Amino acid sequence: MEIITVAKIVLISQKQDNRLLLLRRSSTDSRRALQWDLPGGKVEPGESLNEAAIRECREETGLKLFPSQLTLVYTKHRVFDDVRPLRSVNWLFFRAYADFPKTTAIELSFEHDDYQWLELEQAIKVIEYPLHIEALKFIQET
Repeated sequence: MEIITVAKIVLISQKQDNRLLLLRRSSTDSRRALQWDLPGGKVEPGESLNEAAIRECREETGLKLFPSQLTLVYTKHRVFDDVRPLRSVNWLFFRAYADFPKTTAIELSFEHDDYQWLELEQAIKVIEYPLHIEALKFIQET
């Protein structure tokens, strides 16, 4: 069985009225082209969950976070039994508060072509991926 762990960050800027950062996947993305997403990605071998989330955020946005800023707020597990080998995927969503002002430059990687800071309710409306909507709604309720 293939086991994959994905670490995502709900990055909230306190200097932007608690808006969160969304990234738009590039048109060349093989799975969810031009869909809005949260910073994050796969955990690499030997990497802690926090390290993976921080690394992915830095690679995708140029923003530097610290482990003390991350709080695990939502997890989801799914086994995909319609593929061979079987695939087990664990998603972890961290919340991070930061003081990034509106003038902060976001340095997008090749994986993304746009970004926006949105209120949580707006983010839920523009994200299409059901798992991310589920996670954001959970965060909204807590």
